Amino acid sequence: LRGRSGTLANLGRTAEAVDDGRRALALARDLGYPAGQARALAGLSMAALFAGDLGSAVRLGRQAEQIAAGIPGWIGRLCSIILTDALIAADDLAAAEGICAAGLARSREAGDLQSQAALLTQTADLDLRAARIEDAAAHLREAVQITARTGGGMELLNDLDYCGQLCAATGRCAEALTLW
Repeated sequence: LRGRSGTLANLGRTAEAVDDGRRALALARDLGYPAGQARALAGLSMAALFAGDLGSAVRLGRQAEQIAAGIPGWIGRLCSIILTDALIAADDLAAAEGICAAGLARSREAGDLQSQAALLTQTADLDLRAARIEDAAAHLREAVQITARTGGGMELLNDLDYCGQLCAATGRCAEALTLW
């Protein structure tokens, strides 16, 4: 149900995604399965984000991230990524920076390269929004290096988009266009 919910959300079928996500959450709660609860809440957060319901996206993302006991670390790190996305979309950049930094620290500690790459990309986004150009460049460089090693095609596309934004922010319009 959680997987189908995510697929439906990515297809823009958010009403169906929310229905499956709620069923997944109810089932995980009935089973006393915290990892399932966290993943269902994270999926519901993403569906709300895709639907433009930023308040629900943040609320559900916070609920997902608060489930810490009895879940694998990778799920907790995924919840940090999703909550950071929701907070950025809701323009709560200070909260996003805190969640993102904590998730990145946990990812580094665990050696979770995929989560590191995603969180570094989010950190670069936050850096660009705050006009911390040198920090954004360093975070993007590290994200691209990790993504090149791990083969994360979608993450690389995100990184290249932010590289284009970085070039545009520094007046290198031709390079930005090349990247985009």
